[in-house]
Amino acid sequence: SLHDALPISLATGATTDEINPPHLSVLLCKLPQDIIPDEEVRRLILGTTVVHEYFHTITWGLLNDPDKEIQLPDGQITQGAAFIKNMFGKAAEAHSPVSHYSSGYRNEDNTFQEREGSTDLAIEEEFVETLTTLTLGFASGNLRDVTIDPLDDREDLKSICLDFLGAIPVATKSTDKEIAT
Repeated sequence: SLHDALPISLATGATTDEINPPHLSVLLCKLPQDIIPDEEVRRLILGTTVVHEYFHTITWGLLNDPDKEIQLPDGQITQGAAFIKNMFGKAAEAHSPVSHYSSGYRNEDNTFQEREGSTDLAIEEEFVETLTTLTLGFASGNLRDVTIDPLDDREDLKSICLDFLGAIPVATKSTDKEIAT
């Protein structure tokens, strides 16, 4: 399939050193016309990819700093990584993958695949794909599986994603000190 053969994008350049704030750069690849002749389809694929990679720039910071906290719309404060891995991850395993792309991170029994002893990457990819699906209103996959509302049967995941999208970062102690001085 195209998904298996053609790298479309990459979130790269991650830093966590003290001089540079944590950040990712999103690199998009040009889709060859001989593989995807329709210009509108190429633009749709790249547009979807930009949204997907944008969400990686948010989740990466939370997953790579387990102490980072977020405040949910109801006022509850939680660690961002724990929210993604526990709240979303556990709920998502009760459902089939949201997209063809995220299915590549699942085992045959629908559990998340481990890579290097962790399911973090698989959960992050499913989360990012679910956020992308919620934002755009569609997911990639077999046309027989396409519905008007791809998350219609996943109200729990939709609710978790909406809570995440409405969350605000909680200032860390080092940030509080910098603001005070």
